Amino acid sequence: MNVKTIAGVVILLAVVGGAIVWKTRGTPATTQALVTDYIDSQVTEFHNLGWLGATGHPTTVTIRLEDPDNPRSSLNPGGIVLREIGEWSPLGDAGCRPGDVLVKVGESYLPNKEDPTLDLIGLVEGEISAGKQEIAIVRLRDGKVDEFSIPVTMPALEAGYPLDIQRFKTAGRQGLAFLSNAQRDDGSFDTDSNSATSRLAVTSLAGLAFLASGSTRSDGDFAANIDLCFEFVEANAAAPLEDDSAGEQTSVFAVSYALMFLAELSNTQRMNMEVMQALGQCMGRLLSLQHEDGGWGLGDDPDSLGYSDLTLATNQALMAIGMAERANVSGPNEPIEKACAFIKARTGDGRVVTANVAGFDRRSEAGRSAGAAAALKSIGCSRYDSFLTQLVDYNARLGKEIATGRSAVPLHILNTAILRRQIGGGSWGRFFEEFRILLVGLQRYDGSFASIVNPGRLAQGKLEFERQWAGDAWRTAGYSLALLLQEEHVPLLLCKSDGLASHKTRDSDGHTTSGEAPPTMTAGGMQMPHGAMSFSLDNPEELREMLEKMGMDSDQIDAMLSGEGFSGEGMSGSVQIMTIDVPPPDSAEAGDEDDEDESPPAQKDEGAGGDGDGRRGVVIAATDSSYSPSSPMTLRYQIRASSLRPLCV
Repeated sequence: MNVKTIAGVVILLAVVGGAIVWKTRGTPATTQALVTDYIDSQVTEFHNLGWLGATGHPTTVTIRLEDPDNPRSSLNPGGIVLREIGEWSPLGDAGCRPGDVLVKVGESYLPNKEDPTLDLIGLVEGEISAGKQEIAIVRLRDGKVDEFSIPVTMPALEAGYPLDIQRFKTAGRQGLAFLSNAQRDDGSFDTDSNSATSRLAVTSLAGLAFLASGSTRSDGDFAANIDLCFEFVEANAAAPLEDDSAGEQTSVFAVSYALMFLAELSNTQRMNMEVMQALGQCMGRLLSLQHEDGGWGLGDDPDSLGYSDLTLATNQALMAIGMAERANVSGPNEPIEKACAFIKARTGDGRVVTANVAGFDRRSEAGRSAGAAAALKSIGCSRYDSFLTQLVDYNARLGKEIATGRSAVPLHILNTAILRRQIGGGSWGRFFEEFRILLVGLQRYDGSFASIVNPGRLAQGKLEFERQWAGDAWRTAGYSLALLLQEEHVPLLLCKSDGLASHKTRDSDGHTTSGEAPPTMTAGGMQMPHGAMSFSLDNPEELREMLEKMGMDSDQIDAMLSGEGFSGEGMSGSVQIMTIDVPPPDSAEAGDEDDEDESPPAQKDEGAGGDGDGRRGVVIAATDSSYSPSSPMTLRYQIRASSLRPLCV
């Protein structure tokens, strides 16, 4: 058979089948295979297709369809080949099967490019946003064009743009529902390595995500999950972890996330001594892991990956320390100053340097810049500090490239979300624009999140902690937390806390610029601010009477008088309780109130405090000299003024 005859056969089949396809690589298969079989066995990684409930990959053949508006010309759309389809998913209910090729959504064909996966998801979301109740989709099956429709069951992605996105709330809670079902009896979550270290990291991150929904340890849809997370974190965060095979960097991340979770949890349980003790011990554990050069991280082999990645762990540790301070746990300032110097030495023009090698993949560097900037915000650095501004601007310019990087993508996207939400306003709007289609596309129909498929990703070694943590729970916890940040139920993480403490402000060198430091212990007792009164535990009845007048219940008073959480195992020092006048919530502690991208100043507390100025509270303070007798950490626990009745002292 000559060439002209072969061409005639193909054209004839095209007329009968409605489509002509040509292989773009390799040796052409038979005409029948070209028309009916789009699955390429060489493709082994499949993209998730969001709430459609399937996975697929870009077609490896060129598709030619007859143009209905011009029979003499053809159309060349892109296509997504379906590979795995959920039984009860929208595509499963529509009768789709592996090998079907999706080529059109509504009135739009998929663009003919290397990977139109996000375009497919974007077209589907566009139909929802246009108010469609059903979405029309065109597929190719056995070389024939077939149209079907699926019902819309999700809110529009643009609803409430950009600050109150209902679709993000829905997706975030679906992720938490998956985590709730995946949680083990001991409170932890499975990881690929299932080491105690990796499970501590993922459990702490999941705990933060549960808190971001507005649930607490005692209230809300995920209260039981938060309580289980706390039990596991409390048992594992303070002491050296039994297994050290995960490496030092993984341990630093695990303890950092544990401290972040405990700090945010303490903000919801202001009279819980159990949480306070765990928080203080975890802080001491993290500080003990800091290197002499100021960084946290990769141990004795920092270049095991071929480039320096020490800043990742240091960013996370510094962010956690800032959150602990906002929860009224304070240590010496020197570790913070050393950490800031460590980060600055590895940063240039806002870019956190990974490797000075020509051609090195730098797409993740914007994520590292986000982590460093969020850490500086956490310790009280002003948005207008010149160094912080460089980090923020670099992330703003190149943040959207993070998703195409080859390592730690969930971590970099989460840190970008944290930074953008810390800044607020237009910054969060830009995060929404850059990542909205990707985030809803990564979520599977069961609520979990899939990994991003990037060319060449598997060829490059993963980061140490990424090899340990990899799994559905890690990705789902990180992405769910990012989606729920808009609700601001994690105020310490977002630097929007309104507690009684006058939080320190610092420059990017870590030097304190303003703010009242927590009370400190001396050999003669506590040095207290002007206007405060202390009460000795030697006269508990006098103290009980005072606290009852201020509106505390008997359980809270009993816990305070027993010294629980301050004299237990692993802690030494002394305890004092005092009343103290403090600045109202809209004082200088609110931070960068003149930043147009940040939230407006908080209003004065008009709660049950009596005089409405939010200036009277109770402070429980203790030292833990187990960290360093010469410079003990101070734990300061406070009760909101709005929860107390006025008392003249």
